[in-house]
Amino acid sequence: MEPPSPALPPEPSRQPLHLLLIEENPTDTSLVQALLDEVEGVSLSCVRTMADATTFLDQEMTDVILLGLSEKDDRTPQHLAFLKGRVPFTPLVVLTDAPPAGLRSVTRSTAEATLSKEELERHLLVRTLSHAMEKQRLLNELLAAEGLLEEASMADPTTKLLNRRGLTRSLAQLSFLSQRIGKDLLVLLVSLDNLARIYETEGPSGGDRVLLEVANRLRGTLRGSDRIARLEGDEFLILMPQTKLGEGLRVAERLRLAVSNAPILLSTSKAVQLTVNLGLAEATQESPAIDDLLVVARLALQQSKAQGKNRIAYQTGEGGGGIGHLLTDVVSTLCAGDSLFAVKQAIVSLQDERKVGYEMFCRSTLAGFENPEAFFRLAGEVNKLPQLDQQCLVKCLSAASKTEPNTRVHVNLFPATLLRISTSDLVRCFPFHKGPRKYCVELSERHLVGDPTTMVSRIADLNRAGIVLAIDNIGFGMRCLESLIVLKPSFVKIDHQCIQGIAKDPGKVRFLKRFMAAVKNLRVDVIADGIETREDKEILLGLGVAYGQGRLWGTAQ
Repeated sequence: MEPPSPALPPEPSRQPLHLLLIEENPTDTSLVQALLDEVEGVSLSCVRTMADATTFLDQEMTDVILLGLSEKDDRTPQHLAFLKGRVPFTPLVVLTDAPPAGLRSVTRSTAEATLSKEELERHLLVRTLSHAMEKQRLLNELLAAEGLLEEASMADPTTKLLNRRGLTRSLAQLSFLSQRIGKDLLVLLVSLDNLARIYETEGPSGGDRVLLEVANRLRGTLRGSDRIARLEGDEFLILMPQTKLGEGLRVAERLRLAVSNAPILLSTSKAVQLTVNLGLAEATQESPAIDDLLVVARLALQQSKAQGKNRIAYQTGEGGGGIGHLLTDVVSTLCAGDSLFAVKQAIVSLQDERKVGYEMFCRSTLAGFENPEAFFRLAGEVNKLPQLDQQCLVKCLSAASKTEPNTRVHVNLFPATLLRISTSDLVRCFPFHKGPRKYCVELSERHLVGDPTTMVSRIADLNRAGIVLAIDNIGFGMRCLESLIVLKPSFVKIDHQCIQGIAKDPGKVRFLKRFMAAVKNLRVDVIADGIETREDKEILLGLGVAYGQGRLWGTAQ
């Protein structure tokens, strides 16, 4: 009888335990997935490169990082230093195809453990992860205890937040980290409306009670990496490291709502309603001081107050702009379409590199929301994703009507848009009257959640209108094969992570061979995304891939 599958003890505050695997070799990725597949309480995310890991860590939390290293890779010290600088309090376990003893001198100061891929088995991996977490937990407790020794001298006595001295020290640490890893540092100045009147009417005890409640609401809304201090009077200053402007605006909006959405109780029979004004700014100097940050933050705060109470404004190196009363105003601006513009990237035949069509993308001119990842995420948060997606569709199709006749035009849609907006309304967006073109709607395999049969009738409506389907971001999973069988697309597009560098990666070649064999009888044409070199193009052509796109033929413009 096999021993029971091991389980990792999850932290009480978060279920399940989140692991991040950084591994370039698909075979080794599959090995780790198989080992952890039956381990209870574990959620494993996988990325291929350090760039992908950076993007993941900007958006998600992880409890342990598994870093796959190759004996031939001479970037090991840089990778280790980068991860420890980026997430210094996250345990790191190294998986290597080199003898572990040879690497331990390099990994000793940065990694909690080093394991050989050849000797890897489930119980060893689970035991190592448990030990790494325990070691990091003890270290975190030690650091926390040391921090308590200085807390009293750096805290505001009324709110228990940092005072100016404490914030100055935090700023020095965050500025150093931002310079080291090249990430943005934002500063947010918060001013309470009418606090002086509350002190006049309710006395010092009532005013202090309000200050403490506001401080608790602000602190409870911020992320663990943010730092907040009470300056003096009615003002709070917040430092947000590794934060883009768009994310900073969303945090500011959550803070505004945290204060204004519920009254503050002064007694069992009395409450006050408070609002705040917020000014957000970028720290652009290499070594900013608190006073330097306050200068730019106050400019944004003044702009906020000029709009009225309960408002947010932001200031950048290129000037500032108010975001109005709600972040929904930003989405409304995006949905109006004036700030959106379309770009295109060529799709070519790999046989003769003849241009056969274009994929259209949308971009925005709004500061902090230039890329679709940022503005679609925001639209999703305020339940406006289908409306914004449809506006992007209109922009892309309008630009596509200026391309050469008889070309194929690919446009992107979220599955939610296809389900929530009638197909007749979507079909009316297509400019069939502006010349003979073939249209293809791409649905991302990453967003195909749930039962794919719910979209069959909608796709049939598109097909009847002469619009074919493509499944984008295919990554060789079983779920994608189910979607291909049910939805019957005309095209499938292989994700760029599975394509880039394929000429030098036998593992990618093997996976793509299997995939091509699996879809051979489905009568679909395959498009490879992310082709950057002639060597990759030739390998793909030899594997039977018909079409491609990527930097080899130019970037989206």
